[in-house]
Amino acid sequence: MALTLPDGIPITVRPIERNELDRVVLRCRPDDRTIGRLFDEQGTIGMAAWEGDRCVAQLHCYRVMLPDGTNENWRDNGANWWSGERGHTQWRVWGPGMQGIRVAGSAWCHACCHVGRTLEIFHRETRNLILGLAGENDAVPERILSALVELDVHRISLDMIKNVLRESGYPDNVERLSGDPDPRYFGRGIGTALCDASVRWAAEHGYAAVMGRGAPDGFFEFATWSGCLPWTTYARLGFEAVDTGETDELPNWAQGDSPPEVMAQVEAALRAERPKHEIRERLMLLNLKKQVNNER
Repeated sequence: MALTLPDGIPITVRPIERNELDRVVLRCRPDDRTIGRLFDEQGTIGMAAWEGDRCVAQLHCYRVMLPDGTNENWRDNGANWWSGERGHTQWRVWGPGMQGIRVAGSAWCHACCHVGRTLEIFHRETRNLILGLAGENDAVPERILSALVELDVHRISLDMIKNVLRESGYPDNVERLSGDPDPRYFGRGIGTALCDASVRWAAEHGYAAVMGRGAPDGFFEFATWSGCLPWTTYARLGFEAVDTGETDELPNWAQGDSPPEVMAQVEAALRAERPKHEIRERLMLLNLKKQVNNER
């Protein structure tokens, strides 16, 4: 799949390599020791899109075992990007919601996808987050760090917090820098290319299935904020929705547990009388065993 920016610059997509970690946004990832284990056990931690040597999008992935959905690196604390405790969804990949899966073996799971999220933007986002928490924590670095941990933000140190407070001139002269993803990378097919590359990689490495959390159709702001591709993107690549046994109730994120721009889309959908079951994520699954059998 050939990808280019509006000015013709090519974008390449490939698995993330261990020697590239200093150029890839890793906020969604756990500690370095766990990342090392993931490389040892999986060979990669996902796919990345590159503009030259600049990483401009990431699809973070990890392995779970079906049908129960266990992961050896997080089995004790359930620290899974799909956990209902994070407010993004009502089901967990390893618990309720797994009853609709009829595949056994290793599954390659898409944890989160971020298009247009470069290291520069990540640093701005981190800076804004620290400054946003400074007021309610009396600008005490230790308290800010504790609040960040509660929000499940990794890879931020006390020294980093102190530097942000000092360099921003807090509290007298604070300038908020834009931490929004770069829109130049939107609508270029990068998310689809990352997903397609991930499927091909999983098939080549003997996985039984690929799984992804699909955002509701038409909820761009939610997809960008939560880091999941639209379910329609998965469907175009042959994925099918899993019956997770969910009710028609709105998920937590659509009841106020999300940024204003996301809630504005939810409210607009409700005013348009869009059914509540459409304002939910879908667990999308591609059965690679079935695909191989169909090709024979």
